[in-house]
Amino acid sequence: MRTAFGIGAICVALTASVGTPPLLAQDQKGPLAGMPSRPGPHVEKIKAMGDNEWLNLGSPAADPKWGKARGSSWGAKAFVLAPDKRGAVLFGEGVHGYVKPDGHVMDDLWFYDLNAHAWTCLHPGTDTKTFTQRVKDKELVIDGDGQLVDQDQRPVPVHQLVHAWGYLAYDSDRKKFAFLSWNGTDNPIPRYFLGGEKQMDEG
Repeated sequence: MRTAFGIGAICVALTASVGTPPLLAQDQKGPLAGMPSRPGPHVEKIKAMGDNEWLNLGSPAADPKWGKARGSSWGAKAFVLAPDKRGAVLFGEGVHGYVKPDGHVMDDLWFYDLNAHAWTCLHPGTDTKTFTQRVKDKELVIDGDGQLVDQDQRPVPVHQLVHAWGYLAYDSDRKKFAFLSWNGTDNPIPRYFLGGEKQMDEG
């Protein structure tokens, strides 16, 4: 078995669009459109490894705009492989209802680029400072399925998942990241868990 990194070594980098996440990995206009990226020098080192050898890659490169991924402390499967993109998706909170210092809820979505050993931020988290105004301006609306979507009909994950556990998947046939929301029809998310509730309540 060859091991390139441990889960603890995989947290650091982002590159994406503010506002709405391109949740579909096949999005030709989003930050994953160029994936897989060109293999970095570490890839050859990994290929040269023998059984039971370890290579310390250090922290992945940070996203130029959004910094480092915080990770998820509530789910062994919070990191799911997207083989066609040569990377993995990270989703799920590390702190319940946490609002980061930049005003974004910790409902952020990340992609780890294996070839570049770097993070890409697909969604920096819900911006509590602009959420209410975006709702008023109809930039964010509820679609026919009851999902919050942006003007391009892309789903917006406003505090959709607290405990990632086994609720994440990547559909290799359709090339889409998918997750099962934590709340259900009979058991909605308690208000206690809603990150930035006070800031977003009006919306």
